[in-house]
Amino acid sequence: MTMIRNDQARQTLLCGPASIAALPAELHQLDVTRVVLVSSPHASTSRGFQAVRQALEGFDIVYEFTAVRPHAPIVDTEALAAEVAGLDAGAFVAYGGGSVSDTAKAVSILLAEGAPLGGHCSTFTPPDQLFQPQLRRPKLPVVSVPTTLSGAEVTPGGGATDSAGIKRVFWDSKVASRVLIFDPLALQDVPPDIVLTSGMNGLAHCAEALYSRSASPVTDALALEGARRFAAALPTYAEGDRTDDLASELLLAAYFGGIVISNARVGLHHAVCHVLGALLGVPHGVANTVMLPYVLQFNADETEAKQQLLGLALAAGLGIEPGRPASLLVRDIQLACNLPTTLQEAGVRYEELDRVAEAVMQDRGLYFNPKVVTDASVVRALLENAYTGTLLAVAA
Repeated sequence: MTMIRNDQARQTLLCGPASIAALPAELHQLDVTRVVLVSSPHASTSRGFQAVRQALEGFDIVYEFTAVRPHAPIVDTEALAAEVAGLDAGAFVAYGGGSVSDTAKAVSILLAEGAPLGGHCSTFTPPDQLFQPQLRRPKLPVVSVPTTLSGAEVTPGGGATDSAGIKRVFWDSKVASRVLIFDPLALQDVPPDIVLTSGMNGLAHCAEALYSRSASPVTDALALEGARRFAAALPTYAEGDRTDDLASELLLAAYFGGIVISNARVGLHHAVCHVLGALLGVPHGVANTVMLPYVLQFNADETEAKQQLLGLALAAGLGIEPGRPASLLVRDIQLACNLPTTLQEAGVRYEELDRVAEAVMQDRGLYFNPKVVTDASVVRALLENAYTGTLLAVAA
């Protein structure tokens, strides 16, 4: 088991087989004896979840919620916060994918700051006005055991879907997981397509952060290393490798993706994916899988140098000679993993594209995108390409 403690970020990473067994010691380190256990319907039936419950013997599970839905609906999160209030919990233990992690973080915010959750989310006014509320009160810590490769558990932010089908984003460094337990056991009962598509989400984090308006030399290095690791590991997993070593490698790649977007924010790609999920119900990993090469192509003329670096990292991971555009190398990964490459394959109806384009204009990701997105017609053209599968061999 590998242990990494980042005292500056107050975050501990445990990675490797049997990492879940370290959960009691980490909770004692936080001086916690009473926990809220959060999971999803599928994740809570897994062997990994049972290992977590076993590790929690001797602790008081004051509330157990295993009904987290995709895209973390705000109505569910606010109801859970009301149930948990007054139970004197000391921490949240989140076992599951990104929606589980986001739910635990959002409830921690609600217990400290009060409802409604929407009042604590950022607001974006096109094309370049972003307001992020400052959330200053102490928060209950979150301990996470991820079952996907999204990296959501690493970040201080999260998404929550409102009643109108709009994904809102909150941000508070105090709710980033204090302990991250990356145990290969947690991936064993996850359908392979979810592992792969959530890995494409992690790869998208690295790609977007690399050319984000808030990128830095440090985030560049993290992004490139994460991209290389994903490019190497995802096709190998798709070929049938289910070893603990490969699972640990995938989880570490996800960690790189999570760390990098904690410091360099995502842009247009995630703006589109947020809307596809919240408005149309497209799984977040599937949306990321489909959209990434098209958004790379869209941003290519403004990000040529950064995409050349990304192409080198992807080629190194794939073990091939460099020289092809990053967008086409991502397409290679899609095909090697037998994943969808168009919005049509993802179940999106053509007549929904206009509505998606309009909603994307309200997402804060546009603020961090390197190319300014001025109106919905620009997004609509991007969606048309993603629907028809039009990917040009542009130089980048």
